Amino acid sequence: MNIYFINIEKIINKIGNDTLRQMYGNYHHHFSRIILKRILEENYNITSSISEDNGRPYIKDSKLDFSISHSKNIIAIGFNDKDGAKIGLDIEFIKPREYSKVLKYYGINKSDITKEEFFQIWTQYEAEFKRCGGDFSKLKTRNIFSLKYNGYMAAISTDKNVQPILYEVMLNDLDDNIKTKNLEKFYYLTPSEIRLK
Repeated sequence: MNIYFINIEKIINKIGNDTLRQMYGNYHHHFSRIILKRILEENYNITSSISEDNGRPYIKDSKLDFSISHSKNIIAIGFNDKDGAKIGLDIEFIKPREYSKVLKYYGINKSDITKEEFFQIWTQYEAEFKRCGGDFSKLKTRNIFSLKYNGYMAAISTDKNVQPILYEVMLNDLDDNIKTKNLEKFYYLTPSEIRLK
Protein backbone atom coordinates (compact mmCIF):
# COMPACT_ATOMS: atom_id res chain seq x y z
CA MET A 1 0.00 0.00 0.00
CA ASN A 2 1.49 3.33 -1.10
CA ILE A 3 0.47 6.78 0.12
CA TYR A 4 1.64 9.92 -1.71
CA PHE A 5 1.58 13.37 -0.11
CA ILE A 6 1.80 16.01 -2.85
CA ASN A 7 2.58 19.58 -1.83
CA ILE A 8 1.06 22.03 -4.34
CA GLU A 9 1.92 25.20 -2.40
CA LYS A 10 4.49 26.40 -4.96
CA ILE A 11 1.98 25.96 -7.80
CA ILE A 12 -0.69 27.86 -5.84
CA ASN A 13 1.74 30.69 -5.02
CA LYS A 14 2.99 30.84 -8.61
CA ILE A 15 -0.48 31.14 -10.20
CA GLY A 16 -2.47 32.61 -7.30
CA ASN A 17 -5.57 31.36 -5.47
CA ASP A 18 -7.99 33.76 -7.17
CA THR A 19 -6.70 32.97 -10.67
CA LEU A 20 -6.87 29.22 -9.98
CA ARG A 21 -10.46 29.51 -8.74
CA GLN A 22 -11.44 31.46 -11.86
CA MET A 23 -9.75 28.89 -14.11
CA TYR A 24 -10.89 25.67 -12.44
CA GLY A 25 -13.31 26.36 -9.60
CA ASN A 26 -12.26 23.56 -7.24
CA TYR A 27 -8.64 23.49 -8.40
CA HIS A 28 -7.65 20.93 -5.75
CA HIS A 29 -9.98 18.42 -7.41
CA HIS A 30 -8.62 19.34 -10.85
CA PHE A 31 -4.98 19.02 -9.74
CA SER A 32 -5.62 15.75 -7.89
CA ARG A 33 -6.99 14.13 -11.07
CA ILE A 34 -4.00 15.28 -13.12
CA ILE A 35 -1.54 14.02 -10.49
CA LEU A 36 -3.49 10.75 -10.02
CA LYS A 37 -3.29 10.05 -13.75
CA ARG A 38 0.46 10.76 -13.81
CA ILE A 39 1.20 8.54 -10.79
CA LEU A 40 -0.86 5.73 -12.31
CA GLU A 41 1.04 5.98 -15.60
CA GLU A 42 4.55 6.51 -14.18
CA ASN A 43 4.44 4.24 -11.11
CA TYR A 44 1.85 1.58 -11.97
CA ASN A 45 1.93 1.52 -15.80
CA ILE A 46 -1.87 2.05 -15.85
CA THR A 47 -3.44 4.20 -18.53
CA SER A 48 -7.08 3.16 -17.98
CA SER A 49 -9.65 5.88 -17.49
CA ILE A 50 -11.18 6.78 -14.13
CA SER A 51 -14.90 6.11 -13.67
CA GLU A 52 -17.28 6.63 -10.77
CA ASP A 53 -19.67 4.26 -9.04
CA ASN A 54 -22.05 6.02 -6.65
CA GLY A 55 -19.56 8.86 -6.26
CA ARG A 56 -16.58 6.57 -5.55
CA PRO A 57 -13.93 6.79 -8.29
CA TYR A 58 -12.30 3.62 -9.60
CA ILE A 59 -9.91 2.56 -12.35
CA LYS A 60 -11.53 0.75 -15.26
CA ASP A 61 -10.12 -2.72 -15.92
CA SER A 62 -7.94 -2.76 -12.78
CA LYS A 63 -8.21 -4.16 -9.25
CA LEU A 64 -5.95 -1.39 -7.93
CA ASP A 65 -8.08 0.65 -5.53
CA PHE A 66 -7.27 4.23 -4.60
CA SER A 67 -8.50 7.10 -2.46
CA ILE A 68 -7.88 10.83 -2.79
CA SER A 69 -8.08 13.62 -0.23
CA HIS A 70 -6.95 17.22 -0.21
CA SER A 71 -6.74 20.04 2.29
CA LYS A 72 -5.14 23.46 1.96
CA ASN A 73 -1.83 22.84 0.11
CA ILE A 74 -1.66 19.04 0.26
CA ILE A 75 -3.17 16.41 -1.99
CA ALA A 76 -2.95 12.88 -0.63
CA ILE A 77 -3.46 9.82 -2.84
CA GLY A 78 -3.41 6.27 -1.50
CA PHE A 79 -3.24 3.00 -3.45
CA ASN A 80 -3.75 -0.56 -2.25
CA ASP A 81 -2.02 -3.61 -3.66
CA LYS A 82 -3.55 -4.97 -6.86
CA ASP A 83 -5.76 -7.49 -5.05
CA GLY A 84 -9.00 -5.51 -4.92
CA ALA A 85 -8.71 -4.56 -1.23
CA LYS A 86 -10.42 -1.25 -0.51
CA ILE A 87 -8.66 1.81 0.86
CA GLY A 88 -9.96 5.06 2.33
CA LEU A 89 -7.78 8.10 2.95
CA ASP A 90 -8.41 11.49 4.51
CA ILE A 91 -6.16 14.44 5.28
CA GLU A 92 -7.08 17.65 7.09
CA PHE A 93 -5.13 20.79 7.90
CA ILE A 94 -5.08 21.15 11.70
CA LYS A 95 -6.81 24.45 12.50
CA PRO A 96 -9.02 25.85 15.24
CA ARG A 97 -12.68 24.75 15.20
CA GLU A 98 -15.45 24.29 17.71
CA TYR A 99 -14.35 20.71 18.32
CA SER A 100 -16.74 19.76 21.12
CA LYS A 101 -19.70 21.26 19.19
CA VAL A 102 -18.92 19.13 16.13
CA LEU A 103 -18.51 15.98 18.25
CA LYS A 104 -21.74 16.73 20.12
CA TYR A 105 -23.56 16.70 16.77
CA TYR A 106 -22.40 13.08 16.44
CA GLY A 107 -23.53 12.22 19.97
CA ILE A 108 -20.14 12.50 21.67
CA ASN A 109 -19.90 14.76 24.73
CA LYS A 110 -16.23 15.56 25.23
CA SER A 111 -15.42 19.12 26.24
CA ASP A 112 -11.68 18.71 26.89
CA ILE A 113 -10.73 17.67 23.35
CA THR A 114 -7.52 18.95 21.77
CA LYS A 115 -7.06 19.97 18.12
CA GLU A 116 -4.98 16.87 17.42
CA GLU A 117 -7.53 14.53 19.03
CA PHE A 118 -10.39 16.08 17.11
CA PHE A 119 -8.66 15.85 13.74
CA GLN A 120 -7.54 12.30 14.43
CA ILE A 121 -11.17 11.29 15.16
CA TRP A 122 -12.44 13.22 12.13
CA THR A 123 -9.90 11.87 9.62
CA GLN A 124 -10.40 8.30 10.87
CA TYR A 125 -14.15 8.69 10.34
CA GLU A 126 -13.69 10.12 6.83
CA ALA A 127 -11.16 7.42 5.85
CA GLU A 128 -13.48 4.64 7.00
CA PHE A 129 -16.46 6.33 5.28
CA LYS A 130 -14.54 6.41 1.99
CA ARG A 131 -13.35 2.82 2.34
CA CYS A 132 -16.86 1.42 2.83
CA GLY A 133 -18.66 3.85 0.52
CA GLY A 134 -20.70 5.20 3.44
CA ASP A 135 -22.07 1.80 4.47
CA PHE A 136 -20.33 1.16 7.80
CA SER A 137 -21.81 -2.35 8.00
CA LYS A 138 -19.27 -3.29 5.29
CA LEU A 139 -16.36 -2.61 7.67
CA LYS A 140 -15.62 -6.13 8.88
CA THR A 141 -12.22 -5.14 10.26
CA ARG A 142 -10.84 -1.88 11.58
CA ASN A 143 -7.39 -1.45 10.11
CA ILE A 144 -6.66 2.22 10.61
CA PHE A 145 -3.41 4.17 10.50
CA SER A 146 -3.26 7.73 11.85
CA LEU A 147 -0.37 10.13 11.46
CA LYS A 148 0.61 13.78 11.65
CA TYR A 149 2.29 15.23 8.58
CA ASN A 150 3.61 18.84 8.48
CA GLY A 151 0.66 20.44 10.30
CA TYR A 152 -1.91 18.03 8.84
CA MET A 153 -3.62 14.96 10.29
CA ALA A 154 -4.12 11.97 8.01
CA ALA A 155 -5.84 8.62 8.37
CA ILE A 156 -5.73 5.51 6.19
CA SER A 157 -8.38 2.80 6.42
CA THR A 158 -7.76 -0.49 4.65
CA ASP A 159 -9.11 -4.02 4.32
CA LYS A 160 -5.61 -5.39 5.01
CA ASN A 161 -3.47 -4.81 8.08
CA VAL A 162 -0.40 -3.84 6.07
CA GLN A 163 1.61 -0.78 7.06
CA PRO A 164 1.57 1.83 4.28
CA ILE A 165 4.71 3.05 2.54
CA LEU A 166 4.70 6.85 2.63
CA TYR A 167 6.07 9.14 -0.07
CA GLU A 168 6.42 12.89 -0.37
CA VAL A 169 6.15 14.66 -3.72
CA MET A 170 7.14 18.31 -4.20
CA LEU A 171 5.97 20.01 -7.38
CA ASN A 172 6.88 23.45 -8.72
CA ASP A 173 4.65 22.94 -11.74
CA LEU A 174 2.08 20.37 -12.86
CA ASP A 175 4.40 19.45 -15.74
CA ASP A 176 7.20 18.43 -13.35
CA ASN A 177 8.19 14.78 -13.27
CA ILE A 178 6.76 12.91 -10.30
CA LYS A 179 9.80 12.52 -8.05
CA THR A 180 9.15 10.81 -4.76
CA LYS A 181 11.01 10.90 -1.47
CA ASN A 182 10.39 7.97 0.85
CA LEU A 183 9.29 9.03 4.35
CA GLU A 184 11.09 6.27 6.22
CA LYS A 185 11.07 7.44 9.84
CA PHE A 186 7.41 8.02 10.49
CA TYR A 187 5.43 7.30 13.63
CA TYR A 188 1.80 6.30 13.59
CA LEU A 189 -0.57 7.46 16.29
CA THR A 190 -2.58 4.95 18.29
CA PRO A 191 -6.05 4.96 16.66
CA SER A 192 -8.64 6.84 18.68
CA GLU A 193 -11.26 4.75 20.45
CA ILE A 194 -13.83 7.48 19.81
CA ARG A 195 -15.72 6.75 16.60
CA LEU A 196 -18.23 8.92 14.77
CA LYS A 197 -21.24 7.25 13.19
